Amino acid sequence: MNLFLRASALLLALSATALLPALDQPSIDKTKPLRLLCLGDSITCGYSYADGYRLLLKDQLQKAGYRISYVGTCSDHGTMKHDGWPGYQMVNATAPAGKDQDSMAPGGSVTTTADLQIYGTVVANAMATDPDVVLLMIGVNDLFYPDYLNAGQRGREFALVLDQIIALKPAATVIVAPITYRRGAVDPGQCDAVSAASQAVVAERAAAGKHVRWAPNAGGGSGGSFTQSEFDLPDSVHPASADAYGRMANGFYNAIAEATIGASASAPTVAFASPGGRVGGRWPGTLPLDVTVGGQGKLTCTWSQIAGPGTATFTPTDAPRTTITFSRGGTYQVRLTVSNEQGLRAIKDVAVEMAEYPTGLVAAPGPGTLSLSWQPIAAPADAATVLSYRVSYGTKAGGPYPTTIDKAVSPLVISDLIAGTVYHFVVTPVYTLHSRNWGGANSEPVTGTSGAK
Repeated sequence: MNLFLRASALLLALSATALLPALDQPSIDKTKPLRLLCLGDSITCGYSYADGYRLLLKDQLQKAGYRISYVGTCSDHGTMKHDGWPGYQMVNATAPAGKDQDSMAPGGSVTTTADLQIYGTVVANAMATDPDVVLLMIGVNDLFYPDYLNAGQRGREFALVLDQIIALKPAATVIVAPITYRRGAVDPGQCDAVSAASQAVVAERAAAGKHVRWAPNAGGGSGGSFTQSEFDLPDSVHPASADAYGRMANGFYNAIAEATIGASASAPTVAFASPGGRVGGRWPGTLPLDVTVGGQGKLTCTWSQIAGPGTATFTPTDAPRTTITFSRGGTYQVRLTVSNEQGLRAIKDVAVEMAEYPTGLVAAPGPGTLSLSWQPIAAPADAATVLSYRVSYGTKAGGPYPTTIDKAVSPLVISDLIAGTVYHFVVTPVYTLHSRNWGGANSEPVTGTSGAK
């Protein structure tokens, strides 16, 4: 081959490499010491659990042969530096009275102030610490503003933050986690939509050759490990245990390992269709669960119980699709761990509410009435107690049951019924613990015919 042909071949090879997405090429050099910057809000800071995920991630990385140190402008909530800013939004946007932020910005522009926001000075000062890797989880505090839940607008604000990070340190690898949830305050589907908007921005920047990665298992969402449950978020916002922050650390570790090796490394993926990672069922009874799993090579699946008032039994224990039998009703946390041959693992937790339902329903006719009775539910083995019962009824078999009577007690005499009409009833317990009131706890229907007056 002559010199011209060799030069042309080399140029073509270099051009092909340059066109590969950033995700296909290594961007982290494991042979050199790495400076890690943890950037975000109070969850990154370690509110409710000192050092957050930082110490747990450091241990995991060191066992894998990485040499790391943490950088940042903050030293509170633990012993390791960070840039976690409690209460800060991505962009602290302002709006005229009577208008929300989203209605102001149809073209994507925003009006901002410099206070309590990550974009701007916070990012500039954080990036001045010269990180090699930026671990970013941001956007939970924006969920405190219900008028501002427009996912498209949140994506545009996230892009401002991400692009500022990239512009200040183009060589750094930025790893982004989906947000966790605001349990009980924001619909989990809305939280997932906000994360999906951020993920789309990450994918766009990665396709443009930027060193940006999505770490799905480090937060909430369909592929995340966090659920909208008291076990994961006891104060409704913050993880507060080594177990929870350990899952976050593992998600970030997966992305760091992928960025170190490149296209030949891929952590398993998991997905659960129910928003918030939670599902309800009826006890006594079984519950089928189906988590979608993907990844390279041979995958090993293991189901386990993390919390609950009784015992959860899995059949089978080693497949994404399983059926769970519970020894009693209550709130459970169960976990699917998926490992591959490269030693990477994905963790998917599911919060399960097995609510006991009333049995022994009898509908006895009276003159223009029906007397409905049922067996009271025994006190559950967790903090919930039955506050009252709700009786619902209608004239169609299988529902709907449009007429309801709250705070009912057994036996209940229902008056003003049409004589000779067949009615269908269900009874639903109402618990003091809000999470126990997930769907699926009503009784089996019972049918009764109102007597003549």
